[in-house]
Amino acid sequence: MQKRIGALLAYLNVFVQNGVYLLYTPLLLSFLGKSQYGLFQLTSQTVNALTILMMGFAGAYVRFYWVAKNKTQRDVNLLNGVYITFFGFISIVAVFAGYVMANNTHLLYSDSFSKNETLIAYKLMIIMALNVAVGFLSSVFNSFIIANEKFIFQQIRVLLSILLQPIIVFCLLHFGYGVVAISLVQLTINIGLLLLSARYAIGTLEMKFEFGRDQYALLKGIITFSGFILINQIVDLVNNNFPGMIVGKYLTASDVAIYAVVIQIRALFFQLSLALSNIFVPQVNQLVLNQDDKSLTKLMVSVGRIQLTILLLALGGFVVLGESFIKFWAGQGFEIAYWMIIVMVIPVLIPLSQNIGLEIQRAKNLHKIRSVSLGALAVFNVIITVLCVQKYGVFGSVIGYVISILIGNGLIMNIYNHFFVGIDMNVYWKRVSPVLITPLIPIGVGLLLRLLLNIDNVVMFMVVGFIYMITFLIIWFKCVADNQEKKAIKTIVFKMMLKIKKIA
Repeated sequence: MQKRIGALLAYLNVFVQNGVYLLYTPLLLSFLGKSQYGLFQLTSQTVNALTILMMGFAGAYVRFYWVAKNKTQRDVNLLNGVYITFFGFISIVAVFAGYVMANNTHLLYSDSFSKNETLIAYKLMIIMALNVAVGFLSSVFNSFIIANEKFIFQQIRVLLSILLQPIIVFCLLHFGYGVVAISLVQLTINIGLLLLSARYAIGTLEMKFEFGRDQYALLKGIITFSGFILINQIVDLVNNNFPGMIVGKYLTASDVAIYAVVIQIRALFFQLSLALSNIFVPQVNQLVLNQDDKSLTKLMVSVGRIQLTILLLALGGFVVLGESFIKFWAGQGFEIAYWMIIVMVIPVLIPLSQNIGLEIQRAKNLHKIRSVSLGALAVFNVIITVLCVQKYGVFGSVIGYVISILIGNGLIMNIYNHFFVGIDMNVYWKRVSPVLITPLIPIGVGLLLRLLLNIDNVVMFMVVGFIYMITFLIIWFKCVADNQEKKAIKTIVFKMMLKIKKIA
């Protein structure tokens, strides 16, 4: 029940969040202007680099929780004690580091920034550093809640944060407040969510903390394990944040705004993937403890087919409607973002449909090779991005990213999973690759409709989108879906029909 409802809520949150931001981002652009919006996104990306202070601890919690749970309750309590101590310490470090960064904004950003923009960046960095510190403390309680598979509470908590922020921000913008007020709203909401999670974990789930000498050995084991997760996080930060910082260094705030729009839309694909894979992290750790590689391969295939189907549905829809969508959403001056997004997302489909593989690597403590190889490719990404941004402008920011993803997350990780992790990738691709044909005809139909019809108005935009989606789903169900997937769909439709009849 928790997994099923949690997964549905997770996807609901993805659509609600992005639905909200469809309205939220144009609102910010309208009230703040392209320059201040770009500045807000740039400082956010810069301060997010502080998340490397987590040292991979959050990603390690579920594994160590299940190991401790198979021993005694005291081992679980000692684990909680280690985590609250560590994250309390790095929260203080994050605030100090944010203060140092804020006092050196002139070194981080382009000389083309005005004195007023530099002052705003200073204030934003201080507030955002406090926000990161609050996030560190929240991760202790959130990790415990996830390890206990309380996905319903976790997803409702996320839904609250999605809805509260834009409502409050809209009111503040209406009364003339700027980007600094937006950051303060984020901080206030996150403090409230921290208190809510802490109350649920401690009060309802009876989370306890113990401290003693045994923690030193436990801490050593976590650091050894988490060190390579830290490298993964650094790689993600480099790949996701550094190109934006490089754009800010060599180009203008307007170019940063274009890159920010690209990252926001690309983030949708990450959210669609993680919404499902995060639900299965506790199950992966249980299967690894039982040394059941066949079940792990089966799970990765099942989840991978669903993830890839959803991702292809979204990508095909963007290919058909993306140009008009960006025009509606962000306005004029963002046309190049359409091609940047397509170029970035296509190679990302491989790792995003294989996120369960990463969790299996971590559960088996076999994530070291991934960390080292992707770390080397992240350095390559930065070098290529610096060269390409100076030569090709903002479009150059995607070139290094695409190459590193194809080589590292695509080729190297598939070989590693097959020969070293114990996942049968031949079975995986034999079962998953048929999904790749699903969007071909729907995209063709959608592009033809786009040529024949004027989709510069909302009604025709929605009509073309609906036709594309129905065509995609019919082809998937008739030609691609296996018997288990068809049975699941029929069961869901049957239950919905019964509920409609009861209401009627």
